[in-house]
Amino acid sequence: MHHSEQLAVALWPFGMRTVNMLAEPAGESTLTPENNGSRYEGRNREGHAANLLGALAIACGDLQRELLDAHGLDAGTGAALMCVHTRAGSNIGEIGQTADLTHSGAVRAASRLEWLGLVRRRHGSDRRTVEVHCTRTGTTLARKLLKGRRRSLESLLEQLTTTEKDRFRVIAAKLLAGLPSDRAAAWRICRFCDHGVCTGEDCPVGSAVP
Repeated sequence: MHHSEQLAVALWPFGMRTVNMLAEPAGESTLTPENNGSRYEGRNREGHAANLLGALAIACGDLQRELLDAHGLDAGTGAALMCVHTRAGSNIGEIGQTADLTHSGAVRAASRLEWLGLVRRRHGSDRRTVEVHCTRTGTTLARKLLKGRRRSLESLLEQLTTTEKDRFRVIAAKLLAGLPSDRAAAWRICRFCDHGVCTGEDCPVGSAVP
């Protein structure tokens, strides 16, 4: 998995014990060195945080793969579908950049999606480019994937208090803002996002690049 994908995916739920470290100490169940039975000293403190983030990235990646697998898609093909759903008329180059695929990989993903009846290819206005558009079936599936993703992540977030969720958003936004190096990287990081939820300044990734 691409490192930016791991980080972006990891930041989705934070629905495990690690997030409880963000809670207010009074009146809420908070994970601390004392009640966790761990020693946060020196490098162990940073290493422990890195381990938690890495484990969470893998766990969240597994959740996403399960959702795609249930609909007969792998990660690359699923990302290509979401790219076309979000940016109708994307060409193969744009799909490859967003889905983190090589040119040949993007061609195969588009062909697979077309074979499944989820997208259709047609010539652009200059006849030299080929645009990819979702079919009605493809749009329905893309929306279903977004709803399934949101349902799973919101279920994990239910473990957090309102204060923890507010603090999580601040921390997640700060980490995400440091990831993209350019606009293409921003699209790649957010390839599975529901862009109707995060728009304009509400998206820390898109806002971090010109």
